[in-house]
Amino acid sequence: MKYVCLKAFSGGTPKTDRTDFWANGTIPWIASGEVQNCEVKKYTSLITTLGLANSSTRLFPQNTVLLAMTGATCANVGISKLPTACANQSVFAYVLMRDQHPKFYFYCLQAIREQILLRQNGGAQAGINGNACKNFLVPMLPYVKQKAISDFLDSKLEAIDELIFSIKQQTALLEDQMFNEIDNTIFYSNGIASSVSPNLKLQPIKMLFRLSKGLNITKANLKPKGVPVISYGQTHNDIFKFEFNPDDNPVPFVDPSYLKQTNCILRKGDFIFADTSEDIKGSADFSMLNKNVLCMAGYHSIVLKPIKPMNSRFFMYQFMSNVWKDQIKSSVDGVKVYSVTQTILGNAKAYVPDSRTQDIVVQKLDSTISNIKNLISLKKQKLQELEKLKKSLIFEYVSGKKEVVA
Repeated sequence: MKYVCLKAFSGGTPKTDRTDFWANGTIPWIASGEVQNCEVKKYTSLITTLGLANSSTRLFPQNTVLLAMTGATCANVGISKLPTACANQSVFAYVLMRDQHPKFYFYCLQAIREQILLRQNGGAQAGINGNACKNFLVPMLPYVKQKAISDFLDSKLEAIDELIFSIKQQTALLEDQMFNEIDNTIFYSNGIASSVSPNLKLQPIKMLFRLSKGLNITKANLKPKGVPVISYGQTHNDIFKFEFNPDDNPVPFVDPSYLKQTNCILRKGDFIFADTSEDIKGSADFSMLNKNVLCMAGYHSIVLKPIKPMNSRFFMYQFMSNVWKDQIKSSVDGVKVYSVTQTILGNAKAYVPDSRTQDIVVQKLDSTISNIKNLISLKKQKLQELEKLKKSLIFEYVSGKKEVVA
């Protein structure tokens, strides 16, 4: 890539404790979460000229190709459509030469996504270094051919993207329906307002659960076999969200020697929360072990173990609710990432009705939510098929396996 660029560099973040670097800013600053395999038309925040001058972030022009370097968005690609902007250290910018077509390289980087991901290194927030970003191999074609391929793919993918957008909207509506059903069943049907009020039957989580950290490990400690382990990355993944068991949802492993850390061993009904999220929406993500199988809590996680016997499924549904999530989201803060601490979780309040009420709520929600989740699953399966089709088209034409017919 470096041979088709005027400049190629990663960004940076001005110090967040310096208000003069951020307040009344005029320069668009893009975080990696905005890089979503599409045109980047919005910014995450605005910084000042002083913030720009006193950090490692650098300006780039419109039509700069962007690559997300770390975290859940790693290997995502974008094209900046802002007149001028800068980005954080998790974004790599390719300022192309004038005789190169930006959209072509946008597609090239998508075509080698798996190769990019193989270049990740590091711990929980594994990523790609700048040198690797400069040296990804891409086809060298004349501008006319680059444009022909780009225009062809734009045309072919437009219809697929419209269908994807429609299905995503349908999925979002189903998810809203699911969370609203949970809110109504747990809170409103019991006469409880959506806001947390001191006169309600609420208890701090720290009075209901023992809180602890997961294993102090990194990806380097994971093994192909051993003791199953679930870390923060899985709690952000749709496959593991809300509840899981390692038999149905394959997870990585750690060496059995870690079993000495008994506070990290999960049992049926225990919860694991992510302590880090790249966006505010994911700051309340969690999962519950729903089967009596051996599993451990891994890196960047907080474990909640019931202090006394309880219906964990009731609390699982409560943790899924908008009422609960709003509590957590209002307490976390961050710029590069959002952090959830044991203190935040421990001080959050939960509604604790009598055991009979808990059982009735669970029985009702198990029935209604299961149907909605099945519909959501079908929608997401269709989305996966469409994304696979897109990926195949991009690879075939960028790699030259298929030719654009004039």
